[in-house]
Amino acid sequence: MTHPDLPTAEGLAEAVERVARHVAPTPLVRSETLSRMFGLDVHLKIETVSPIGSFKLRGALNCVAARGAEASSIVTSSTGNHGQGVAYAARLVGKPCVVYLPEHPNREKQRKIEALGATTRLVGHDLDIAKDAARAFAEETGGLFVDDGEDRTVM
Repeated sequence: MTHPDLPTAEGLAEAVERVARHVAPTPLVRSETLSRMFGLDVHLKIETVSPIGSFKLRGALNCVAARGAEASSIVTSSTGNHGQGVAYAARLVGKPCVVYLPEHPNREKQRKIEALGATTRLVGHDLDIAKDAARAFAEETGGLFVDDGEDRTVM
């Protein structure tokens, strides 16, 4: 039995197809050290060569491409890499993007999010407060809220 909130094999196949339309696959490299350590053939997926240097792009892009067509904007909360992924994905599909960050963010991450075309808003002392504000903004404005971790299309 499949849990309704977890990804399915069909959903994963659709995600692979959606993401491949926009970004190239990242390399898979055999790790000699880990293979020896575990007595298995271990390969590492090198996501640092993705356009944002993180695997977070793939989930964000899948979500935005699958669910963002009718949204007025793309909205999320983040402390860094997820925000960059959502900003990049929103730019690819031509949607404005707003990323809510907790007050006193990592300034380099904030600059990267903004360089990808997103507007950043600093709200609250932690990510939960920023997330609540982002959800409320998306709801009020008809935006798509992209949740890092709770959304099946991000998973």
